[in-house]
Amino acid sequence: MAKIFSVDFRKGSFIDSVNKIVGVPTSLSKLIRTEKGTALARVVNHDGVTYTTGSKSLSKFTIVAWIKQRTTDNGSRYGVAYIGTAQIIRRELSSTTYSNYFNSAVLGSISVPTSTSLNKWMQFVVTYDGTSVVSSVNNKQIVGSPSATTATLDFTSIIVGRGTDSTRYSDSDILKFEVYDDVISDKELELDYKALLESQITEKPIRGFELVKPTDLSMYKEKLGENVILNGGFDSSDNWLSTGDVDISGGVCKITRRNTSPNSVVYQINNLVVGKKYRCSFDTIDSSNSPVIRLVYDSTGSPSVLYTVTDNAGVNLNNLGRHEYDFIALSHTIGISIPYGSGSSYISIDNFACQELTGLVAAYNMIPNGNTLVDISGNGNNGTINGAVIQSKEGLFTTDKTSNVLISAGPIITTNTYSVLGRIKINNLMASDGVLFSNGDTTTNEIIDSIGIRDGKLSWNYDTGGTYKAGATTDLPLNSYVDFAFVSDGGRSGVIKLYINGVEDTITSTGFYRSGAGSRLFARSSGTGFLGDCADFRIYNRVLSEQEIKDYHNSFIKPVILEDFSNYSVGETRPKEWQIISGEFEIKEDTEKKYLECTSTGTIKINHNTTTDADASIDYYDGVSWTTFSGTLCDLITTHAWLSKDGNYLEFSLTSGKAIAKIKIYDGVRQ
Repeated sequence: MAKIFSVDFRKGSFIDSVNKIVGVPTSLSKLIRTEKGTALARVVNHDGVTYTTGSKSLSKFTIVAWIKQRTTDNGSRYGVAYIGTAQIIRRELSSTTYSNYFNSAVLGSISVPTSTSLNKWMQFVVTYDGTSVVSSVNNKQIVGSPSATTATLDFTSIIVGRGTDSTRYSDSDILKFEVYDDVISDKELELDYKALLESQITEKPIRGFELVKPTDLSMYKEKLGENVILNGGFDSSDNWLSTGDVDISGGVCKITRRNTSPNSVVYQINNLVVGKKYRCSFDTIDSSNSPVIRLVYDSTGSPSVLYTVTDNAGVNLNNLGRHEYDFIALSHTIGISIPYGSGSSYISIDNFACQELTGLVAAYNMIPNGNTLVDISGNGNNGTINGAVIQSKEGLFTTDKTSNVLISAGPIITTNTYSVLGRIKINNLMASDGVLFSNGDTTTNEIIDSIGIRDGKLSWNYDTGGTYKAGATTDLPLNSYVDFAFVSDGGRSGVIKLYINGVEDTITSTGFYRSGAGSRLFARSSGTGFLGDCADFRIYNRVLSEQEIKDYHNSFIKPVILEDFSNYSVGETRPKEWQIISGEFEIKEDTEKKYLECTSTGTIKINHNTTTDADASIDYYDGVSWTTFSGTLCDLITTHAWLSKDGNYLEFSLTSGKAIAKIKIYDGVRQ
């Protein structure tokens, strides 16, 4: 079954949405607002709304109408619609009797009590399955008494709102009228009636848009990449290097302690990227005498130690099984070693793997739960609020320099490859440094120690002594939100970039240094803190792409006006969100959109009390064709004489025949 015609007047439109036909109303046909949405109004002696559908012939069909009978006038026969030669849902001279006419033959007359029909919305459905006609009123079936044996529906046009002639007008308001090419099911009939009962006036918002803050970003939490180890199952000795006493056979690698140098080491080179975070894992298959084994990062006879396995809590090599360790790559090499020494011991391992650990480390939407700031990344890095950290409209703020949110006793950023993003509003230039984020006592000169504000600019440093520090070039505005992204690919010795509002900023050598115990927001453990608001803060253990940073910025740019004129009915002359200064205007439509047309030269305006340095687009009709103009609102005002700003209003000065549509104005510039 397919819908072959559908006009829904609740949208304030005359369009047949199936065939994309704009219905042609007579001058008397009008739309009115009702409690269930816009309807085609009953008007005495009018010709309805005409749709040229093209030739159609249906041997089975369903017709659905939502109507409200307005009178008990018995002066004529009242038709809801006229399809070809068929008068559909015609009320007879009696106010309670309805007939269905097809090809001039009556097919089924039914009686509808006045208590059901008069001034009450009614679902009226007519079906024909090739044999019999069934009428349904408010989801209740009534079998008709046909006087003809066939009811083929032939038509080239549909007129909604009257019968066979202009005197057979509808005495009903009409919400919608639809035609199907088969019989509607009982379930579909029920759902349609439910939709009528639940129908109400709906309008799209055109202003007052609020950002919806995320509450769960766990889908972006730390995750494992592909295994960078080759032949980790030890099917052969391929891809593996070794020193000392190492045997690879039978799908297992056996490492045995030597009495003298060198250590026994099995390793691979050129697999890792220095500075990135990895998870190394392996299975212990067999061992003797609980040897000391070490995860190492070079191939020398005395390897540098990442982990001494027996020193890790909960690890007992007498309990064989899976072992996992997270680490920052300090070289391109990874392996396992047993240091030389007296005594006989060995370890057999299998399924050696090393996977990059990437993703969101911590994220805060700045909506506290009591005294706790929940990490919505799902990694459990919750913060504890200390002091006067207060909730604002969009985030958290503090006006004292010691209040903070404690996240961890140690650094939360443990790799020199990371991205730190935030959205802040400063209310003080903070000449003496204002710490927004402290990463704890970091002394490697590679991993960030703190981020904050100095003299109105973003600043940061890499060590507790302030030897390695840097700052942004761009001055941050007071009392206005900006977002930033600080990206490091290798720390001080690698590539460092800063983005403000999605645009890369120039980094200078000046900056600030602040240190303190523990990872914190708004301040370090003591001393100078951040003065302002923070609406969002996120930490990744990977480098975000430029597009990801732009997407982060764009997520905070909300519309202040989205006007597509869909809230108004065709024919309206005074749209309620607008003020007419002079001239005349009317809502009209084509198959793609509704629009506001000037019918007599004049000016119309709409409230706009935010910045013009923001994205905007407007569809404009010059009398011949439509053009979409986009850019900043300021640029559009400068370029087009028909658009201007007067105080808190946008003004559109149009001549007769010109029109506007699809107005989109935002509160910032998207990247």
